[in-house]
Amino acid sequence: MPRLYRPSFRHVQGMRIPWHRAIARYASLPRGLRLSSAVQAALAAHKPVVALESTIITHGMPFPTNLQTAREVEKIVSAGGATPATIAVMDGHCCVGLSPSQLEALAREGPERAIKCSRRDLSWALMTRSWGATTVASTLHIAHLAGIRVFVTGGVGGVHRGAEETLDISADLMELGRVPNMAVVCAGVKSILDIEKTLEVLETQGVPVVGYRTDTFPAFFTPDSGLGAPSRVDSPEEVAGMLVASLSARLPGSILVAVPNPAPAEASATQGAIDEALHAAETMGLRGQAVTPFLLERVNKATGGASLRANIELVKNNARVGTEIAVAIAAQEEGGMSGNGGGRGIGAMEGREGGREAAGMAEQRLSLPSTRLSKPTASPPSRTPSFPPRVLVVGGAVMDVVGSPGSDSGDSWTGGGEKHPRSLDAHLERLEPGSSTPGRVRQKEGGVARNVAEGLARLGVPTAFLSVVAQDPAGAALASSLRALAPPLLLECGHEDVLLHQALGPGHRTASCLVALDGGGELVAAVADMAIFRDYLTPERVVAGLETAAVLAGARKGGEMEPSAGAPQASLDPHAAPLLVVSDGNLSIAAFRALAHACASRGLPLLFEPTSVSKACLPLQAGALHHTSLITPNLKELGRLAHSIREGRREGAKEGDMAWERLEQDVVAVFGKGSSGERLEREVVARLQADVEVVLGAMADEGEGSVGREKEGENSSASPGWMGEKHVLVTMGPRGLVWASRRREDGGEAVQEGGPGGCRGAKAKRGAIEMRYFAVPGATPVKRMVNCTGAGDTFVAGLVAALVRGSERGMGWAVAVGLAAARESVQVEEAVPRHMTWEGLTGARWGG
Repeated sequence: MPRLYRPSFRHVQGMRIPWHRAIARYASLPRGLRLSSAVQAALAAHKPVVALESTIITHGMPFPTNLQTAREVEKIVSAGGATPATIAVMDGHCCVGLSPSQLEALAREGPERAIKCSRRDLSWALMTRSWGATTVASTLHIAHLAGIRVFVTGGVGGVHRGAEETLDISADLMELGRVPNMAVVCAGVKSILDIEKTLEVLETQGVPVVGYRTDTFPAFFTPDSGLGAPSRVDSPEEVAGMLVASLSARLPGSILVAVPNPAPAEASATQGAIDEALHAAETMGLRGQAVTPFLLERVNKATGGASLRANIELVKNNARVGTEIAVAIAAQEEGGMSGNGGGRGIGAMEGREGGREAAGMAEQRLSLPSTRLSKPTASPPSRTPSFPPRVLVVGGAVMDVVGSPGSDSGDSWTGGGEKHPRSLDAHLERLEPGSSTPGRVRQKEGGVARNVAEGLARLGVPTAFLSVVAQDPAGAALASSLRALAPPLLLECGHEDVLLHQALGPGHRTASCLVALDGGGELVAAVADMAIFRDYLTPERVVAGLETAAVLAGARKGGEMEPSAGAPQASLDPHAAPLLVVSDGNLSIAAFRALAHACASRGLPLLFEPTSVSKACLPLQAGALHHTSLITPNLKELGRLAHSIREGRREGAKEGDMAWERLEQDVVAVFGKGSSGERLEREVVARLQADVEVVLGAMADEGEGSVGREKEGENSSASPGWMGEKHVLVTMGPRGLVWASRRREDGGEAVQEGGPGGCRGAKAKRGAIEMRYFAVPGATPVKRMVNCTGAGDTFVAGLVAALVRGSERGMGWAVAVGLAAARESVQVEEAVPRHMTWEGLTGARWGG
């Protein structure tokens, strides 16, 4: 990603452009970034903001001219309808928007206290709590972190004369090619530099350079460098349109808008002064950052102050033009909020870890050759608007590499579906130890959380997905496949990309699972590389992602609802919780604990999909089982979790207790006895009842020893659950499902006996717990099971979609919809059926 500060998107004229980082004051900012209240308020209200650098204050003009000019520039921006955001490093923070006292202190102290701070110097300045006057490169980086789209400066750095020997090339040029989708307004390149070589480097970096209402490229002090501008624009709206086009093409870089100086200095006198100053600098042996301030001071003296006056006027003029561009961008984005949602512009994803990674690099890294490893989408997702999200899915995005002999076996092993045996009459071909075996090797997008998010998107549920990929081809492919689902899948939002992260650095690998299957689809061996989730989905990132999604959903602490303007929700249930959170088992113990506590403090229901037997006890290990509202284990996962709870309570064996390893075998044996109808249903429920009661009791915070909850601290009481109840849904593959719930004191929900496709349910009550068996819907059995490994994930997607689209119909209805979705899944090769729609599930009648 990534750049964690990547925006979410609105539709404008058939393309999506970033939605202003409306949640800047809500989501956690990168460490060290501090926004003024005025900047925060402007970003939150989708108002235009203009970034201003500070090197021109400390190193470009003498005091008090610098202070007066800085104040006048900020007034011009404000008068034009935007919020000025002067950027500087002060006392260990990247300050975006300076107070009047900060601005005066910076101007007064000047270079005696403030270092000239390029991007190279940021980490040192922050560590030492030094003052830093930001250059174009560092200002561009920080402005993008804050979510600002327009940056105004005097002139950009460039290639110094004699660079063929000194290699003195400004970092500004590199950063312009790295930080995407920003408009940098300047008066061209200072004529003290080699302008022709500078334009060549900008071309190499892929930076669009446009003359603003001119065909010539300006030379800072003068409007004509003698070189032509590569392109020309004549209005702020054209610049905004270029940003839209740049975003749609996923171009990695900013746009340089060169504005001629309206009050130029006399060209011949200025050039003579520049030549003299350059000779003096060479004689004195000046290099690096010392050169430009020296040259400007010498030229100003030689021209009798004319160059300084020209400098001041061009900065003011740039501020006017930049403000107009910022206002135009904001107007386009605002217009997009009420436009149609049918555009399919590409939303690039970025990742940023708390401001500690380099700005701008992720866009290029995600532009790796994106081998789409799955077939094209057969049908687009349902076109429900993606704002606000009704579900947040947290967990794994995984690239599966599956090999098997023969030509027809299952994929997507990291999905959380039922790993039950294939048909006994399937032709089994075995892998030959110590040798290669002819067969098929496939790469497919997987991961429980990713599959659930895809399923929800295909069912038209606005969904935010929180996960992490690395900067490698697998990560690029996963990101690309997810972007293809948007809307309604929300991957980026706010001023910081707190949802889909990209781990930067060579030490990170996109999660993957290498699986060897036999000819019947049975697992022979597997290697799962999931370290990136433990390392990168930290408690802080997980909570930040939840906070982001909760703000967009209108959820506040206590579960209160605050509607989001301009977000149609006609097809969604207004009585459901403002945000339902789904987590798979790929989080660390600390991260899951933080997520569960955050959900509880906001009154948000948390659904846990165990993912595997080894991860089934994650809520218990995190001391947060009582904060989960609903869990969806298979038989082995249920047995393991119940056994661990009993061990924690030191209860030992009890009547009805079974060794967890045998639970699946015992239930399968029930189906093999030949029982049918209500007798079969009663026997299945009876076999599971003891374990289910143990788990539900821990979820409801019963029993001695505080099993499944933290010993002390806030949020220690059990969460209220979904619609006031706790639920366990035990999946049994083709044999159906058992639903158990803690009934409310008022007698519980109204039972829905029917569901899509005539799904049947049988009830069994014991005390406050109600248990029901559901057979797989459909008039006849599925004729051919192509791939069962994604059925569990697709079931969860269907269940959650039904809960948020029709909670008043009850959990029974939602279970039936989920089973209908799972039935669709086993009949196709991919984990999540690409043809699946909400209308198809809820109106379906199967013939087998």
